[in-house]
Amino acid sequence: MERTAWCTALLDYNRSCRSARPITPRGLLSVEEEAQCQILGGSLISWLQEEFPDIIRQQRAMRLRQADDPLPLVVIATEMAGLVAAAEIIGESDEIVYLLPAEYDQWVSRHLDDAYAWHIDYWSTFRPVM
Repeated sequence: MERTAWCTALLDYNRSCRSARPITPRGLLSVEEEAQCQILGGSLISWLQEEFPDIIRQQRAMRLRQADDPLPLVVIATEMAGLVAAAEIIGESDEIVYLLPAEYDQWVSRHLDDAYAWHIDYWSTFRPVM
């Protein structure tokens, strides 16, 4: 699969996932989910401020050598509380994909981009307490 088809398919998949399971309005989060939303949102803001600019600079430098390919899609994979935070912080964009971890796993199992040439991953989730 080539880049344009891969990205278009991912954006379509994202729309399908968010249509089937829309991002919950923040006011409907439980107390625990609200706390997670704040923590995951803070983590995303830190990543956007500290790491993301360097990633984009590196991607732009690589693209200059590759005939100005567009920058990769950013895939944010997190639980619903994190999607709520990400949607508030970033908003809607054709360059950002919001997926739950299981949705992302399902996508990458069928659509490899091992070189990360077409996307940048951002993962942030809570592990269940054992």
